[in-house]
Amino acid sequence: MSAAYYDIITDEGSTFRLKLKFTDINKNSVNLLTPPASVVEGYEDQFPKDSNGNLLPIKAYVRMQVRDSVDGDLIVVNENSLATQGDDETLWGQSNLEYPHIKIDLKDGKNTSTNKQDQPNIIITINADVMGKIPYGNFLYDIELIFSQDIIDHPNAIVYRIMQGRFVVTPNITR
Repeated sequence: MSAAYYDIITDEGSTFRLKLKFTDINKNSVNLLTPPASVVEGYEDQFPKDSNGNLLPIKAYVRMQVRDSVDGDLIVVNENSLATQGDDETLWGQSNLEYPHIKIDLKDGKNTSTNKQDQPNIIITINADVMGKIPYGNFLYDIELIFSQDIIDHPNAIVYRIMQGRFVVTPNITR
């Protein structure tokens, strides 16, 4: 299945927030806090099982990167044009890390008032301070959803690119 293509147009110096709903085949939000075993349907044989043959719990992770081109560098988040490409100075994020540049929160997808599965289960935020340190221009991004039993980079992880496109940052005039 191909990733959804969506161009994000955001503003330099403004808070960016994107709410996504990852659903099952019946259009119900998937609980990404404790994903059901059905999310790895067809791949069960590559995941370890307990002594009774039951699939061990699956974890969900989401990651996002913003780059200057397909094979290019991650976008530097720093007012200093001499900044290096260290992980702590570039525009990327991962849901299980407390990373300051792209914050990714996973939810159960339930509306607390009705307890129905109809709410976003992925919330991506870049605060205004970080957005103020990103140069305006046209960049590329993608968002991946990973299912694994222990760590995001496990060799048996199942990775879905769920969204991709241009990440356009318009210039800030008011300072």
